Amino acid sequence: MEKTGKNSAKSFDQTFLKFDAQTLQKFSIPIAVLVLLTALSTPALAGYNFNGFPVTTRTNGTVHGGVFIDYEPWAGSETLNGSFNVPNGNIKWAYLYTGVWGGTERYGGWVNVTFNGDSNNNGLGPIWLRGQNDTNPNVWCSGHGKHWMYYNVTNLINAGSTNIANVSKINETDPAKQFDGRVYGIVLVVVYEGGNNPKDLRYWINDGSDALNHVYDYDAGTTYFDGTVNTSNVSVANLTMVHLTAYEPEVDDGLEFNGNILDTSMVVNDDFEMNTWDVTNYMASSGNDAWYTRCGVYPTCSDSDSDKYINICNAILVLDETPSQPAQPDLNVTAIKLNPDYNPEHRELFANESNTINATITNLDTNNNSNAFNVSFEIAGVNTWEVRVNGLAAGASTNVTINWTPARGGTLLSPVNYSLNVTADCDGEVSETNETNNASTKTLAVYNNGYKGKRYTGGSDVETEQMDTINGSLVYSKGDSAYQSGGNFWTSYTVQWTSGDFSIPVTAAVKKARLYVYYCWDSSTGGINANVTFNGQNYTMSDLDAHYKDAKGYKSYHNHKSGTMTYNVTSDFSRTANTATFTKLGEYKKIAIFGMVLVVVYEDTNETQRVIWINEDCDILDALGEGSDPTGFIGVNETEATAYAPFSGTIDIPKVDSATLITVVPAGDSGSGNEDRLYFNTGQWDDVWNGAQGKDICINEANVKGYLQSDNNLARIQSRGDYMTATNAFLVVKYKAAGGSTCGDVNGDGYVTIYDSSLILLYLFKGYTLEDELAADVNNDGYITIYDSSLILLYLFKGYELHCPWE
Repeated sequence: MEKTGKNSAKSFDQTFLKFDAQTLQKFSIPIAVLVLLTALSTPALAGYNFNGFPVTTRTNGTVHGGVFIDYEPWAGSETLNGSFNVPNGNIKWAYLYTGVWGGTERYGGWVNVTFNGDSNNNGLGPIWLRGQNDTNPNVWCSGHGKHWMYYNVTNLINAGSTNIANVSKINETDPAKQFDGRVYGIVLVVVYEGGNNPKDLRYWINDGSDALNHVYDYDAGTTYFDGTVNTSNVSVANLTMVHLTAYEPEVDDGLEFNGNILDTSMVVNDDFEMNTWDVTNYMASSGNDAWYTRCGVYPTCSDSDSDKYINICNAILVLDETPSQPAQPDLNVTAIKLNPDYNPEHRELFANESNTINATITNLDTNNNSNAFNVSFEIAGVNTWEVRVNGLAAGASTNVTINWTPARGGTLLSPVNYSLNVTADCDGEVSETNETNNASTKTLAVYNNGYKGKRYTGGSDVETEQMDTINGSLVYSKGDSAYQSGGNFWTSYTVQWTSGDFSIPVTAAVKKARLYVYYCWDSSTGGINANVTFNGQNYTMSDLDAHYKDAKGYKSYHNHKSGTMTYNVTSDFSRTANTATFTKLGEYKKIAIFGMVLVVVYEDTNETQRVIWINEDCDILDALGEGSDPTGFIGVNETEATAYAPFSGTIDIPKVDSATLITVVPAGDSGSGNEDRLYFNTGQWDDVWNGAQGKDICINEANVKGYLQSDNNLARIQSRGDYMTATNAFLVVKYKAAGGSTCGDVNGDGYVTIYDSSLILLYLFKGYTLEDELAADVNNDGYITIYDSSLILLYLFKGYELHCPWE
């Protein structure tokens, strides 16, 4: 999920910035048709150009008053309202900017723009956005349908009160009716004279829509602030930049002012971004400029560290030339980073775990040291931390860190957002040159990490779908299942089972049959769509008995869902042969299939009594592995990468003859060296699911009799470095035959032990008398042999089932 990160350098009193941006995706699509581009010269005329329009100066000058800059961020909707509290003063100049995403340059549609309720003047009202055919004089359209518009609203501003802008989609006009119409954001820039706290300001307001892109290797651009500057008069210089679409992946050095690198690490995740940097120390007497790039390393610009498409739309330089105060330090929050020790693809904030929030505090003054001060972190206005900094030398920086465990998280498209405010010198202990730039805000988007077990993300366990106490048993088979990779090259997938796949007595009656289909790599928006036929009977999506899903939930591959589709096929099951065919439907078909498992529960009066639990779900698990850093580089440790399968129900322990836990784990053993672990109550087994490099349905049977509890039994399926999916846990508890002895208990003490195996050898070679000779014939062949002694050992340590003459 794209998240918004706002980092504003402290600005002077006359510049008001709002930092509560929400998420914004960059809606780039593969290029189908290359268009011929021509170079543009100043001024940036409106229309369409794939490479966009240079950012040039629209107005500049001086004012004794203020420059107000405010914005309303992306909300992911076709309607966006902006509320702007413009200070008192005489309005000198005001422009409203807004952007609309078209979907591609081929789509068009109508949009309505109003300001303070006015839709009839200054070009406001309905406007037809036409993508590559756009001719509106106040619209810059670039790339794959990014529209950036501007309106002169000088005469419509209400100074000293709230001003309202509204942008909303009306309809689509392209033949395919696919014009997107979601609003990137709204920006209001106002220059006013006087006011409550006027200052002597000099300003440049540059606009355009410079569309850097990889298609034409258009990798960098420059905007200029012409004129001479008496730098000795400048106490504060603030550069504000508007990114219509920001960086993905992260580009830390994407901006330079007069050749000096500015940190752009907060301009991330394709957001609509407005950020401000303090460039006071970089001002030149003339030839000032801001250079920007899409590249992680310029001019190499490799796809791995560069954003393929970004748009720069505004560059606003404001100089405070008010006579300066005596030299003092100037404390500023220059960067905020999240989980910096994680790998770059996993530097998100996750619920139910400790997250690191790091703030860089800089003394912007290069001549004056700072005394000790506190730095506060405030999240959602509730959680507050204070960290002590024991002074900061002139021009020096220090990193301050807190750890935060949010209780709630969301998905990529719907995270749980928290507001963060970091303030240097929060208690006002240090007298500074600029007392207004100590705070920085950021919106913290918190996600559920899908690599954790669902118990850690607010989801469900691998829960019991049904429990039966019957004279009978459970059998299962995956037939001839084999992994089928994702892609459009196949439509149907078939699994067959023969009569030899199921050992069902002829006297038995099938009580239930459940078919499980396991899939992965489903990144469709609406979810998987398929039919399944079983022995000729068609099952649609509405016929599913249950459908369990899980997804990573953030960043790349965020929405590639894995799932367990469950069908009740009892009435169609055949004892001789069974065939199931999975057929993909609809346009999106790029899914992969692990295979299928068919589970049958049968009843037979000749069988001893069994208690059977059938547990189902789908839980993706992945931890870095044993011996690694406790938190791992993806924010998941082994404890968190655990799926739980509870088995509720009373068990009569003295009557138990055997207990078997069957676990189904698609993608088990996803690679060399990967590890996993199975727990059942106090029992533990390592490396139990062994497939073919993550392409198998791995099934394990464990003898858990020695670990049974009378109630509330619990199995845990754990990744210790293996990417895997926990889907099923079947617990089968077999009771002893009514009125009979315990098979293998040759001394009649009620237990089967190694001692019983030894007594059979003493019986054979030393003439020892057995208390129960029938209990010694554990393979029911009519003889007592060394083989019977060995089978008892296999029963104890390998889960082998014993069968005596009375069974």
